[in-house]
Amino acid sequence: MKISSKIANSGVHKKNSTEINKLIEISNIFNLLFILPVLPFIFFARTIPSALTLTFLPILLHLISFLIVNIGYHKLGRFIFAITTATSVYFVGAFSLITEATDGMAVKFLILGTILLPFVIFTKKEWKLTIATLAIDLFYISTFNFANKHINLGDVNINLDTPMLRNISILTAFSMFVSTFFYYKKIITQNNKQLEYANNKYIAINRSLHDKKKIIEKQNTALENTLTLVEQQQNEMLEYNQNMAASISYAKTIQDALLTRTEFINSIFSEHFILFQPKEMVSGDFYYAQRIEKYIIFAVADCTGHGVPGGFLTMLGITNLHSSVKKFGTKDTGKTLNLLRTKIKNVFSEFSNRDQDALDIALCSINTKTHIMKYSGAYNPLVVIRNNQLIEYKATRNPIGFYPTEQPFKTHKIKLENNDRIYIYTDGFQDQIGGERLKKFSSKKFKELLTHIHKLPLAEQANVLKKVNKEWRAKFEQVDDITIMGIKYRI
Repeated sequence: MKISSKIANSGVHKKNSTEINKLIEISNIFNLLFILPVLPFIFFARTIPSALTLTFLPILLHLISFLIVNIGYHKLGRFIFAITTATSVYFVGAFSLITEATDGMAVKFLILGTILLPFVIFTKKEWKLTIATLAIDLFYISTFNFANKHINLGDVNINLDTPMLRNISILTAFSMFVSTFFYYKKIITQNNKQLEYANNKYIAINRSLHDKKKIIEKQNTALENTLTLVEQQQNEMLEYNQNMAASISYAKTIQDALLTRTEFINSIFSEHFILFQPKEMVSGDFYYAQRIEKYIIFAVADCTGHGVPGGFLTMLGITNLHSSVKKFGTKDTGKTLNLLRTKIKNVFSEFSNRDQDALDIALCSINTKTHIMKYSGAYNPLVVIRNNQLIEYKATRNPIGFYPTEQPFKTHKIKLENNDRIYIYTDGFQDQIGGERLKKFSSKKFKELLTHIHKLPLAEQANVLKKVNKEWRAKFEQVDDITIMGIKYRI
């Protein structure tokens, strides 16, 4: 069985398609079937030269077909096999009819099988070989029909043993039937195994897909739960942000209420501007103005931080500044700032352990009768421009708050003249990052700008300052709160 299997699989290669390999197996098996049963003809026809020729030639051709298939030329081998089979069948059929060794019906069935053979051993793509084989079959059919009517063999004496020929024909047919049966049984078994393998593979894939489907469903459920949670958190965050925005808006309302009203400032200064530009909704800067009898007190301050934290400090600063001004504001601005520092320190000492919170401030007090202005500053300077000359009064380098080496705040006395321009400000404008080199605007440039615009109407000066700041920072964010107060003094 192993030998026949090896013979059947001779010439089968992995590079060929499954269909071609099966056709090669069929060709090998039928070559074997035609070689083995015809061998007895050699022994039977030893004394008959013509019969010997007719039986030996098909065997030789089938062997050649088998060898050609095995060296890789399977198309040529199968073509020779088809022609050889037709030759063998038609010549044997012709001689069988002439010698009346068998009836015509059996031969016709054998011939019909031979005609169908090209459709078995050739593929649809090999239609040219099929047509060529059929053409040769038609030639042999004509020959067979001619032999069926009459063949004159001349003086050749063909002495065939009819019973033995019949037995050999039966044996040949039986061998072909049995071999074909077992071959197709093998093919059916292989196909069943392939189908079973494919079915098991399909079942495995189906189970895998089912398991993956369950996993995906679990993931979808988890994702839906996550999305629900995220949506809930978003709603909570939205509500929180709305509440926070409302709280900040209310804090701004409170801060605006504590800042000196614009109407009051307009009543004490005929020409002035206040550039108040917070970084956020709530500012860490504040401005202040007050009139007590013949004195006008005004200030600009910068608390630590900006936004809500800075806003809380501004409320603390405005409240304590107002009470300090009432006590010392008309007499000495330095003492006023000393008292303010004490009050701020006491608040933080009593209610907090924070010592880094503080405020910088410029505080001025003008006696409208004598035209003498007193100025004291905690880091924030005073600028007076008179006759195109800028005069800067330095602040004490101490904050309103805790400091390692505290100094009393110095009080400057300035005799004001008509049309003096007075400027107090926080450091937000000069510290703004921008320009081509991404540097601070600087205190020097800011004072040069004030000198350049001081003759303009005060309201126009504010617009120029806004424009310059916007152009300087360009696409960059505002870094700090900006507060500038400008006054044109009239005697």
